Amino acid sequence: MLSDYTAFLDDFFVKLIGTGIDISGFTIDHIAYQTSSEEDYKAKKTKLIREASFISEIMVGEIRVGIFKYLTPLDYKGQEITAVELLFRKSDAPLLSCWEHVELITPFTLEELVLNYPKLEWNTKNIGRKDFPMITLRLGENMQAKFPRRPLLEKNL
Repeated sequence: MLSDYTAFLDDFFVKLIGTGIDISGFTIDHIAYQTSSEEDYKAKKTKLIREASFISEIMVGEIRVGIFKYLTPLDYKGQEITAVELLFRKSDAPLLSCWEHVELITPFTLEELVLNYPKLEWNTKNIGRKDFPMITLRLGENMQAKFPRRPLLEKNL
């Protein structure tokens, strides 16, 4: 395990629900862990391969993304989490090694979600992107909620 995901998810959902979004019908697609350096990325990748199948490694912009499918899904309050992303981005500023985001599948289209909650500060710059279209909502300095059009493993298997 990379670190305690349950404490991160507890905090994440308190903050997400605090925005006023009704998350009924939303499901966790996957969680993502940010690494602090290239060496940290390699070490965490080696550790993850013991508990998850390595699916792929891609570049999304300037971010290296390792995609893994858990051999035994993680459980969070009855929801199965089958996948994890391992992230590394080059940065001039020091990065923390920590859980960074949760991607949720919504029962709405992304456009409907933005229209339903117009007062939130949605990042919609990637809504029409060919690869990995999504919208994002920042919940804290090192925490984001992401809403993709399709599940991660559906895109990468």
